[in-house]
Amino acid sequence: MFPSLRALAEAGLAESAEEQRAAERADPAKRKRRDEAIARLEEQRRQKPRKRNYEDRKRERYEPEDDAERDALAARLAEPRNARCCRHFFTGEGCTLGTKCRFAHVLS
Repeated sequence: MFPSLRALAEAGLAESAEEQRAAERADPAKRKRRDEAIARLEEQRRQKPRKRNYEDRKRERYEPEDDAERDALAARLAEPRNARCCRHFFTGEGCTLGTKCRFAHVLS
């Protein structure tokens, strides 16, 4: 009985991971199968639609009417009591969650 994998490798009964990779790279049939599998996987990834289409989502946003209102909004958002306001709703991009958002879309 051998005490470790290293002892098995030294006895010639097991290959190290590096030796296995070198053997796979040297075998043209294995290399061809690997390259074909990688090509199929890349093609599947190209054809598969993305789950999160951030660009296509409808966004709700706050539109301040002038610079004074924008400055007042920034000051009110900095207050600790408004820490639970949605940080995305008051930006130019807006909030994608809309009514499902767990943060407030109004200032207290």
